[in-house]
Amino acid sequence: MLLLQSTAAWDWASEAKLLPDGRVQVRWQADADHPFDLTAVYGWSGADTLDVVTTVTPQRDLPGFEQYLASYHQGFATSFVYAREGAEAALVEARQSDGEWQIFPRDDQAVQLIRDGRWQRQPHPVEWTVRAPLAAPLGVRRDPATGLAVLVMAPPEDCFAVSTPYGEEGHRSIYLSLFGRDLAAGQAATVRSRLVVARNISDQEAIEVYRRAERQWRAVAERAPR
Repeated sequence: MLLLQSTAAWDWASEAKLLPDGRVQVRWQADADHPFDLTAVYGWSGADTLDVVTTVTPQRDLPGFEQYLASYHQGFATSFVYAREGAEAALVEARQSDGEWQIFPRDDQAVQLIRDGRWQRQPHPVEWTVRAPLAAPLGVRRDPATGLAVLVMAPPEDCFAVSTPYGEEGHRSIYLSLFGRDLAAGQAATVRSRLVVARNISDQEAIEVYRRAERQWRAVAERAPR
């Protein structure tokens, strides 16, 4: 496990540029605290859909690497994660009675990463309540007053956990734990994520939005050079 010395990417110098196709590329170059190059490309694939493609190029081996992608929302006081409780898969609400900070892991290996000490660092240690395993990496926040919903998602192989505070907690956030594997020096690795904004969308419709995205990601992977 690599523990970075800085607090977050907020204090890591970056540069951004507009690409010819209208997407925006942001680059963070390796430094003493970050032994890897990080590139994120943001682009609208629809009026309601923002895609992010993130690539990491390690300067040395990075065991158990995690990129923690945050999405914050004003309002949106209920939070859900697509998880399995028993034999059922459903959007499970993050209620205060289940803990302040809740995380839904992909599998037992993901739980080991979550509990390996990375979340005990100062100045902001987090005690996670480990909830039910993911049915797929999909988090949903709803704003009952407007009927709006935000869906935050990633391919199953790219995201090992989805986390959120309980719905009314002040951050009003959803987080994706991306990568979750050992990265070898010099070998670039790429993950995808997506944010969708919808109105008056049912739970089942939200899950179908995810399934359509999953099919698109699979098609892109099949077309990629090998």
